Amino acid sequence: MSKEVEKYYKEPKLWYRGSEKIVEITKDEANYIFYVTVQIQTFEGAHNPPYGEETIIFRIKGNEIKPIQYKHRNIPEEELEKLKLR
Repeated sequence: MSKEVEKYYKEPKLWYRGSEKIVEITKDEANYIFYVTVQIQTFEGAHNPPYGEETIIFRIKGNEIKPIQYKHRNIPEEELEKLKLR
């Protein structure tokens, strides 16, 4: 996940380790491939804004894990109170 986040931002970015959210897992029965959607909230410095929501879909076949989609969304200030950010 770190590599994909860094690719998007063009620099390392922090997020709350251990609070990654698995949004969805689907399975391609015919080809025995799993698709796992993971979501994290990124931040600057000591848990400071701007906050971002990063959604990454990984394709898993055997022991090969490949990111296939990356979506970024800025988290507006009015949503910050709803989030359980430390």
